[in-house]
Amino acid sequence: MKFIASLVVFVGIYVTALFMLNLPCYSTHCQTSLNDKYRAILVVFGVYLGLCAVALVFYNRLPFKARIVLEKEPTLVQKLRQHKIINYWLPRLSLLEWIHLFVAISLATASFSVFYAYFVPIFKTGRSPKTAEWRALNRASGHWCDIMIALNLLPISKHSFITHWLRLTTNASIRFHKVAGSLLAFGVLVHIVSYGVMTAMTNTDLLKDLLLVGVKNPRWSDYCNPFGFGAALALILLRVAAIDVTRRRLYELFLICHWLFVPTFLVLAGLHSVSTIYWSLPPLSLYILDLCYRFYNRTQLYDAAVSLENGKLMRVTVDCKTRCEPGQIFHLTVPTLSQFSHPFTVAHIDTEKVSFLVKAEPGNTWTTALLSKCDQKIRVAMDGPFSADPFDLKEIDVLVCVVAGSGAAGAFAMLEEASKRQKRSYLHWTTREDMQQSSFLKQLPSINTSLYSSRSQKTGMDDKGKSEIENSLDLTKIFKHEGRVGTL
Repeated sequence: MKFIASLVVFVGIYVTALFMLNLPCYSTHCQTSLNDKYRAILVVFGVYLGLCAVALVFYNRLPFKARIVLEKEPTLVQKLRQHKIINYWLPRLSLLEWIHLFVAISLATASFSVFYAYFVPIFKTGRSPKTAEWRALNRASGHWCDIMIALNLLPISKHSFITHWLRLTTNASIRFHKVAGSLLAFGVLVHIVSYGVMTAMTNTDLLKDLLLVGVKNPRWSDYCNPFGFGAALALILLRVAAIDVTRRRLYELFLICHWLFVPTFLVLAGLHSVSTIYWSLPPLSLYILDLCYRFYNRTQLYDAAVSLENGKLMRVTVDCKTRCEPGQIFHLTVPTLSQFSHPFTVAHIDTEKVSFLVKAEPGNTWTTALLSKCDQKIRVAMDGPFSADPFDLKEIDVLVCVVAGSGAAGAFAMLEEASKRQKRSYLHWTTREDMQQSSFLKQLPSINTSLYSSRSQKTGMDDKGKSEIENSLDLTKIFKHEGRVGTL
């Protein structure tokens, strides 16, 4: 029911946005002659979303081998990664995701080209023809940013029909969100640089233009550039908080920055340019509905038990009847520890219980506090499940899981399901501690298991200079002759 509701809301707001183009605009660059172009680009954006949905539906029906090829990183990208600088900046995307990204960039580039070609002749006949190209670049880059804002907001609604019916994995949604965020930052950078060059060529007073210093009785249109300046600052703070090191080590700071600066950015960007409102309203309506579902789930508390597996790995078992699949994710909230939720992959699925594998990360106050609750009963709130299976277990003959640490959580659930289907399965699990007595392994008696403890064993080298770990990772080569192999 919630997915149908999200579809109705999205379509309703999207259609409404098409007819909102006659809203009053008080910015200095509003032109009613652009309404047809706004409407045309919005229609093309709707067609783009429809084509993506159709493509994903057909993708799920492709043969197994074809999907494996599309889910691998392109060979050219792998070669480019040999350079450290390129490897740092280049996103890790599959071939299918690169194709999707190319289509999205093509859409944004088409919008940029349309508005650039429209504004250049207008500005050349204006008061400052020497800055015509820079002014057009400034306006066109703003419309690039509009599309990237919409693409940023679409995948973050976890309860929406988009992620559910198209069976998008959480990792894929996050990767696209991060790439779209980088492209938005690039567009904002071009917008700022073109504005700086334009003001330098016309000797504009920046303090007066951006901060209204010395402006008496400012009109509403005078606030356009200060609003844009504030939106740019909010986006910079968002990007700093979203750096991998900050997000992993200071996850709660990452969440707080998003809660504070995303609304700030959207409001200021909407006041800076009314076209941002048209683009952000449809995906934003999905996200607001998503927040309502999340808030309701936060009010539902369940009994849970925390037990120590070994070292810093814990098992959290929640007494909750829920329908979920291997590979899916829940957001857990422990009110006695923190009001923030943390995502974890399901490790064990039972009719009345679900279990998670949690690692107490150094510097992470939440997981460290949870470690102190071992052998105790706690109350937790669960939001989910989200994401979908990496692949359909029906289509493979052999399942090989090569995992490390708490990353084994998703593998346990898939191995358990594969065992029920009588599939041949193999697990290679690398941990810092000896996990021979893990409760999760005891639930998988028929699985071929290879354990490696980095602290209790020394990593030897063979004649070819390969380590023990590298040799054991050749499992994926050994079993390929047995049929279709799914690797995790």
